[in-house]
Amino acid sequence: MKMTDDDVIKVLRNHRKDSFGANDKQLTRDRAEAMDRYHGRPYGDEEEGFSQFVTKDLAENVDWAMPTIMRPFIQSGTLAEFKPDSEDDEEQVQVESDYTNYVIMEDNDGFISLHDVVKDALILRNGYFNHEFEELDEVYIREWSNLSDMELSLIKDKFENDSTTFEIIETEEESEDSGQYKKVAAKITTKVRRINVEAVPPEELKISNNCRGSLQKSDYVGHEPRKTRSDLIEMGIDKEWLDKISGTNNDSQSQYNDNTESDARDKATDETDETTIDIDKSMQYMSYSVEYVRMDFDDDGIAELRRIVTVSDQIPTGKEWNRIVDSIPFTGVSPKRMPHRHIGESFQDDLSDLAEQHTTLVRQLFDNTYKTTNNQWAFNDRVDEAEFLDQGPSAAFRVEGKEPVNGSIEAIRHDSIAQHLLPVISYVEEKKKKRTGVNEGDLDPNVLMQATKGAFMEDLSRKSQKMEMTTRMIAESVKELVINVHALIVKHQLKADSVKLGGNFTSIDPSEWSPRKKVVVKVGLGTGNSEERIRNLTLLKGLQEELKERGLVTDEEAYKLYVDIAKELGETNPEKYAVTPDPQNPKYAQIKQQQKAAQAQGQQNPLAEAEAIKGKFSIQKEQMSNQYKGQIEQLRESNKNTIEQLREANKANASQNRLQFEMMLQNQKAEFNRELLFIKEQFKLAQNHDQIMSDETKKAAELEKDYAVEGMKVDLGQPGIGAGLQDER
Repeated sequence: MKMTDDDVIKVLRNHRKDSFGANDKQLTRDRAEAMDRYHGRPYGDEEEGFSQFVTKDLAENVDWAMPTIMRPFIQSGTLAEFKPDSEDDEEQVQVESDYTNYVIMEDNDGFISLHDVVKDALILRNGYFNHEFEELDEVYIREWSNLSDMELSLIKDKFENDSTTFEIIETEEESEDSGQYKKVAAKITTKVRRINVEAVPPEELKISNNCRGSLQKSDYVGHEPRKTRSDLIEMGIDKEWLDKISGTNNDSQSQYNDNTESDARDKATDETDETTIDIDKSMQYMSYSVEYVRMDFDDDGIAELRRIVTVSDQIPTGKEWNRIVDSIPFTGVSPKRMPHRHIGESFQDDLSDLAEQHTTLVRQLFDNTYKTTNNQWAFNDRVDEAEFLDQGPSAAFRVEGKEPVNGSIEAIRHDSIAQHLLPVISYVEEKKKKRTGVNEGDLDPNVLMQATKGAFMEDLSRKSQKMEMTTRMIAESVKELVINVHALIVKHQLKADSVKLGGNFTSIDPSEWSPRKKVVVKVGLGTGNSEERIRNLTLLKGLQEELKERGLVTDEEAYKLYVDIAKELGETNPEKYAVTPDPQNPKYAQIKQQQKAAQAQGQQNPLAEAEAIKGKFSIQKEQMSNQYKGQIEQLRESNKNTIEQLREANKANASQNRLQFEMMLQNQKAEFNRELLFIKEQFKLAQNHDQIMSDETKKAAELEKDYAVEGMKVDLGQPGIGAGLQDER
């Protein structure tokens, strides 16, 4: 026997009562406390006459962490990419990846949604995306003047089609010497099919306390957004049925929640116009909820996932308000996952005790500073108390009697305790950094004293590991978001006539797409910073050039590497700087034809081909020579600066800096030797062209190499780098 509406409501009430985010639950109070700490609101233990300062440790750490976390997602312009199932699937999977990212980031306010979800998660333990397919009417008003009947008819024909209606709402006759005209106002309504992606306030959600991870596996998820009576009628709920249900003028009032969280988020709200409810009922706020619950509604022994809409704990008339669905349209994000639990941990959990200690210490410092700069006074009955207390700086006051005034008044001085408090405050600050991984860009001074760039980068990488882990955890949730949005595109056949993807306009038809689960995100551990990745890709390019000579690299592989380097440099549309090696691309086809023609002509004239290769190598040789000279000059200047720095350090404290100098000297020599080895390897590659070089060209190349090597020796100095410092030790 199927459940009745009353049975369904009973099931929903039980889930609401036991869910995360329900009334009087600890999670609700913790989130409200976190919002207070982020905004630096009073703790409630402040005393009159003492400092009431509140540190904003949570806000500082969250706001410093946000750019670090957001940059990997935004810099490349791609949240995530699907992995191809086969070699033939690569082109198709790229289209699907680009379009899915387009729907999230461009067709919606993707950056704002991602920002809000990440910030919610850092403060409140979890943040949430809502992703749903929607069909809605977009309405706008247009006005025209001086229209003839024929012109009005043409305008109407232009706008009206299968998805757009044109309705004249106002007409006014206008008379001119040339005839009768009309002033027209029209309402243009367009039916839009789209996928909506937005951030949802965590306090609007209730989640089964049995949920262990992804919301897709949760027994219950309830969403209680703010909706007016007008909103519900627009959604399709019957007006006559809705008129029987009372609303409220206050959007924070709810039947299901005590709103501790929303009150903490919206403490600046002070609008309480009680007359609105009587004047315009369409703007009354309703107790509305949409809930996703697994239940055996049809009594077949198997619980199915259902979407149920309730208004004031009643289900509207119509099957669409209680129906089977295949997924829950929410994706949760947590910066620090707790195993086997949906609710994670936030920066507030890391910092709550330290923030309170920090506030206490700073208050004590301020109180002490006030006392040391504003003395307390002791005086006897000879002093006119009212006159003394009423005087400003440098003012005079009376002391009774003819005796000396000495001893009648005395300042009570307080010693400063700043020298004791500041080290403790520094200790608390250091503990905050270790807990969250947010370092505000500071580096160990001892590392900065080292000469090699490698030590600097190693320290930077070590300090960022915790933030990289946080970013990686958030990226895993972004993967789930991308999978869910792609599934919606496939399910609802969200077509597009022309969308610019990858620099080219493309028609999208998901009718032949299949659901995909293999997704990769390019953030998190093991990727290094941007500069390091660019350097690695550049080295890879050199190896690729060597393989290209052996026919192991085609235009397609070379172009992919170019795209990766360009995206790492922050260019989201690298296709505009190079021709895509696609046989369907007319420009690329033309280039290949020209290359074939040139190759055929060269085969007919071997001498001309040899001369062309020789000329090309000469240009390359000159470019390499200029590049090496530049490197040599750069190394020479770097060594010169290093020696000067070491000379100054040595003058200040020769015995103390001698060991440090020798270590830095070894690092410089090792770095220099690596550069020298690289240059020699480049010359070895150049020697592969011996078969097409004349004897004279070979001699020139050898001389060029000898010049570079000898130049290196001069830079090194025969007694060794820093030889000029020997006399100063």
